[in-house]
Amino acid sequence: MNINQALAKSPNLAVLCIDESGKISFINKKFESIFVLASKSFLGQNLENLVKNVAQLSFLVEIFNQKLSSKNLFENIIVKDGSYFRINVANVLKNGTLFDGLIVTASDISYEKALENEKIKQTHMLSLNSKMASLGEMMSAISHQHQSPINAVFLSLDEISECVKNGDLAAINSHILRVKQGLKLMNETTNAFVKFYKNDEKISKVSLDLLINELVFIVRQKLNERGISLEIIYDKSQKYAIKSNGAQIKQILLSLISNAKDALNYKNQAPKITICLEKSGNEFIISVADNGTGIRQKNMIFEPFFTTKNKSGTGMGLYVARLLAQNLGGDLRLKSPKNPTKFSLHLQDKAKCMQR
Repeated sequence: MNINQALAKSPNLAVLCIDESGKISFINKKFESIFVLASKSFLGQNLENLVKNVAQLSFLVEIFNQKLSSKNLFENIIVKDGSYFRINVANVLKNGTLFDGLIVTASDISYEKALENEKIKQTHMLSLNSKMASLGEMMSAISHQHQSPINAVFLSLDEISECVKNGDLAAINSHILRVKQGLKLMNETTNAFVKFYKNDEKISKVSLDLLINELVFIVRQKLNERGISLEIIYDKSQKYAIKSNGAQIKQILLSLISNAKDALNYKNQAPKITICLEKSGNEFIISVADNGTGIRQKNMIFEPFFTTKNKSGTGMGLYVARLLAQNLGGDLRLKSPKNPTKFSLHLQDKAKCMQR
């Protein structure tokens, strides 16, 4: 049995051969079946006649005319009647150098594509669940942030009532000023929360130093109430503008801060979280470090459903955070498992990446 006979009877691989003059020299039953062609009806005909009947293969004419240019291989994915097919095209060379036609193969990858689409859906759901967890963390932080000004407002209102009863009208202005200050702080916190998820799917220019300060403004009060000090380190003379997704960067950092907060040991030393921002060449690096208990199973921390938080953890925080970082064209890494525990978020300006 020669090669043409073997390919003609292939049940899985669809094959089309085009000679150096652009005529179809071989076509097997599988290829004809996929593209609903009558048996041997295009054998010996020009490629142009075939693509008139099968519009999805029109790119083959350009490839033939270019003789694949300097490339010897070409791949394309087409969709036909809801099914996905991978089309591979290769040069046929005479004596290893002279163009002698093309060989085209088609394989059904619908099952692979379905798995890929399902994985995309699952990743989207995981990201959505992580966002909801971040939302819960933010709401808790805002509740803590609002508590002090709310108490101050109520106290000032009580004082104003006493001043009215006692006729001490001169003291009222100072209490009104404190009420305004409390309401202003609450308004700033609410605005910071709105900014957190504003345009959360868009790529735009953001200043990483301002972004970090906005996030810290919301979470600092909650950390203070737990006795956790928070330090931000960066060169204030440096510019940290980057074209990226600010909401997703905040979501990653919030996850890291939340993990650091839960890992801190309050018995042995003063708990502390340190956020460091630096620029190295075209790369921006944001690290979040803590002096907590450390990480023992460092090889598993980015695995889905792995957690050390007993009943309170889902094991998806760091997994989704790394997915988000990779979606931004960057990466999330564990730089040090202990003394301190340190994660670093590596980002590149998307505008500069597109220019390259």
